[in-house]
Amino acid sequence: MQIPTECESTSNNVDSATPEKKVMNNIEYDTIWEQVTDIAEQALDGDQDDATLERIQSILNETNRIAFELLKTRSPLLARKNKGLKEQLNDANYMIYLAPKSSVGYLRAGRLCIDYGYQHRAFFIFSRGLQLVPRSDEQYDLLTQGKNEAQSRAKKRFDILSRLPLDVRHEITDNYFSQKELTPFTRVCSSWREMIINDSKLWKQIHAVEWNDKPKEGDIPVHTLLPSISHHIQELELPLNSKTSRYMNNIPTSNFENLQSMKIAASGKAF
Repeated sequence: MQIPTECESTSNNVDSATPEKKVMNNIEYDTIWEQVTDIAEQALDGDQDDATLERIQSILNETNRIAFELLKTRSPLLARKNKGLKEQLNDANYMIYLAPKSSVGYLRAGRLCIDYGYQHRAFFIFSRGLQLVPRSDEQYDLLTQGKNEAQSRAKKRFDILSRLPLDVRHEITDNYFSQKELTPFTRVCSSWREMIINDSKLWKQIHAVEWNDKPKEGDIPVHTLLPSISHHIQELELPLNSKTSRYMNNIPTSNFENLQSMKIAASGKAF
């Protein structure tokens, strides 16, 4: 459904001191809601179905146009109030839904994704806009520019963490993240995995009982990391449960050269 770009006035001479009224079927309405109420009553008649459908479509077009203009107005306000990506992107996507052949929604959504670092998503949004928005749109060229910018930024992404000095990296990993919080990052890329796995201070003590307490989606079990971090471990505490055998199977095949103590804990007791 395409939204009109301009509001058609029902009167050429409107007093600015009084609210504009809609005139339909020779009846004046102060609000759209009054029209809706009248249409509901008209629909009960059954003899004016075609006219009722036409009036309903007219009001839907009007309300969608109003919603679109309000979203355009709210967009910079949300940005100034530092609202999050989700809230701002919801508005931009709704603008696209209301006016799929207008460049406005695509430009807003694409710019948000670029600014928040989602370059591939921005590239897709701009590409979609270029497919649906007519070339006669005044901002059509901005869609092309946005697409090219997103593509360029995607190619220039770099790993800032790996570029930090070693002591700074260890300061971050050792003091601001727990072992459980860091393990998912071992799957980000090979450089991050190597950096985390080789942090000897981080893995001196392993308390797998606490680590596996209320696991969440994306958590990595301790036993999958043991072969890689075993040479750092000095104290190892494992849980006594159905997964105990998985831990124990790794011990004979891993290098625990620095291991000084090992405990198996169950119900708050250690053995």
